[in-house]
Amino acid sequence: MGSLLPTTIRIDASLLNWHHLSTTASFLILSSLFLGILSQVLSRRLKVPTPLSEEVSDLLNRKRSYGANARKLLDKYYERFKSKPFGIDTMDGVKVVLPLASVDELKSHPALSFKASIDNDALVNYTGIGGVDAWGYTTLPNFPPDWTPVKPYQHFFELVAILSARIMHSDEAARNPEWTNLSMSFVHTAIEYGSALKQWPPFLRPFVAYFLPERLEKEKQWAKGRKIVAKSMARKSALGGAPLENPPTMLDHLSSGEHADKAGDLDLQLLLQMTLAVASIHTTSSSMVQVLYDLAACPEYTEELRQEVVEVLESSGGIFTKQSLAEMKKLDSWMKESLRMNAPDLTTFQRMATKPVTLKDGTYIPAGTKMELPTSAINFDASIYPDPHKFDGMRSYRQRQEDGMAHKHSFVSVTRTELGWGFGRHACPGRFLSDVEIKLMFAEFLLNYEIKNLDGQPRSKNVEFGVNVLPDPEHQVLIRARKV
Repeated sequence: MGSLLPTTIRIDASLLNWHHLSTTASFLILSSLFLGILSQVLSRRLKVPTPLSEEVSDLLNRKRSYGANARKLLDKYYERFKSKPFGIDTMDGVKVVLPLASVDELKSHPALSFKASIDNDALVNYTGIGGVDAWGYTTLPNFPPDWTPVKPYQHFFELVAILSARIMHSDEAARNPEWTNLSMSFVHTAIEYGSALKQWPPFLRPFVAYFLPERLEKEKQWAKGRKIVAKSMARKSALGGAPLENPPTMLDHLSSGEHADKAGDLDLQLLLQMTLAVASIHTTSSSMVQVLYDLAACPEYTEELRQEVVEVLESSGGIFTKQSLAEMKKLDSWMKESLRMNAPDLTTFQRMATKPVTLKDGTYIPAGTKMELPTSAINFDASIYPDPHKFDGMRSYRQRQEDGMAHKHSFVSVTRTELGWGFGRHACPGRFLSDVEIKLMFAEFLLNYEIKNLDGQPRSKNVEFGVNVLPDPEHQVLIRARKV
């Protein structure tokens, strides 16, 4: 018995030592594997300079700094990294700001998704905006002959809402104040809902969303909109599926022909209508008001622009046509310069990498990375636009007088230095509609009204939050009926 105990102890000790050695060896092997994998992962991470982190150490403060000073930061870093990409922390996550030189390389890259980027920024799962795969009314009052103070923003917001309803939905919807008011209010709700959610970390948003007043407001608007769309689809069904309007509206196109099977999907049809409202009303009305604010600051151009409208209409029999609008090259130039100086987005060419991408300069872009171009900074680059901070309403008009330039440098042009509408295969298709709407409104305004700033008042300053730019909705100008 006594001889067995030491033996047992020796055996147990041996087993214990072997277990210890085995565990140590396993740990070393696993550690080596982990470090090897980690090394590979780290080597494939995004590696671009993040200059704001050099100035602001706290992540949340960096995001807030970008939200409050996006233009200033983009301008500064554009000059510093003009030929290289750089990263910046935003409320939408880290975004890579691309150099202009990369636009041709990436404009149609199959691994870069415009839709994924928009869905991410719009918080589609909450706001309902995004997530869609590819597929004459009076609002201005009768002004007296004397100069009258007016805030143009709301008038043109309403006018564009009516125009959009007629084009996207139906004539009945355009004449229905409940629908136009709903589409206008939903634009604001969607923007405010997204902005409120972005103040919270992504992992808290599903919980926080239920307590935000914007969510409840969105649900109320959605319920009202569904009833109106249901009524329109019932009318269409009673017509045997025929278009509600001639020419057909967007609702007609998206519920007929190859899309006939979607006519009964009221939630989809409402989603399409609300998405189109957000996309069309806000941008077009803002651009139109910017055009007028620029004219109020430079009223000496009024007669020259008006005369062009008069002459073109005389040659077209007094009728606005697609061709007659195209002949209004001075109006087009004015609109283009206003867009350059007051672009509604400081960045365009938004993309998200769905697969890893390596740029020609060797920069590695991991899947999930969001990218954009610093369009506003490019718009004020003196090497591209001489005297870029001066508003020159005839800038592109003069360019189009040069040989071979008649059809270039227009309001809807998209080139590697004209990025207001984006670039590549996802350049904004709605720019052609916006062009027609703004020219019609601008021409009618010139024919019937005069505008100027209040005495001593400078050009209205824009309202900026993050990369979004709006004309000041509270700004007053003086308007009177034109004396003929």
